[in-house]
Amino acid sequence: PNTQAAGTTTKTQTGAGDVALPAASVAVTAVQIPAKSYTFLQNGVFSSLQGAQAAQDSLSKKGLASAVDNSDKTTVFVGFAKSKDDAIALRQGVQVTDKTIEVFMKNVDFPAVTGIRWSGAKPESVAKYITDGDQLVNTISGLTLVHLAETKPTALTDASLQGIRTSHQALITLGTGIADGAGDDIKQSLSKMTTAINRAVQSMEEYKKTPSQSLMWQAQSSLMQYL
Repeated sequence: PNTQAAGTTTKTQTGAGDVALPAASVAVTAVQIPAKSYTFLQNGVFSSLQGAQAAQDSLSKKGLASAVDNSDKTTVFVGFAKSKDDAIALRQGVQVTDKTIEVFMKNVDFPAVTGIRWSGAKPESVAKYITDGDQLVNTISGLTLVHLAETKPTALTDASLQGIRTSHQALITLGTGIADGAGDDIKQSLSKMTTAINRAVQSMEEYKKTPSQSLMWQAQSSLMQYL
């Protein structure tokens, strides 16, 4: 791969990271969506999608997380966290698995949003959908950090899993409501996000039954896809 050191990327927040804006003819709805930032662990930048997918396959066979972002350059990420310190700890977990894996820190910033153009239903609910989704991502990612730091994976508490289930169901209900009447581009993006967050929650459900670090890394993969 054409691997290069990571810097800082600013994403244009047009929804919940992946959601595209509809045509400019749609009226602007005032919202208050705060800025957010994450530190991603970048494995490499690739000249082709095939090369990125080969890297993903290699990471998967080692039981690690992976996600591809081809919105700008085709980049493979192997994990993420809300803070740099947590990302450093996560990087150590990656290198415990395989010291040969190259990992660079990359800050990804989402600017605050004060207005959106939303062609679907309930534009006034979009901000809540985004912020509630962020909160669920932070809850699950926080748990992955805790359990990936353990020498021997311990069980997820009943309270933690129930909290995830409740938040997840509320988020899905919100997403269904705002997608009604939206254009195909928005529906497609929301569908991808729903699939990703569903997989993250499923990984936590499976971890509750059979704790393993590979399931925590799977949750990391799904959360990165959601973001």
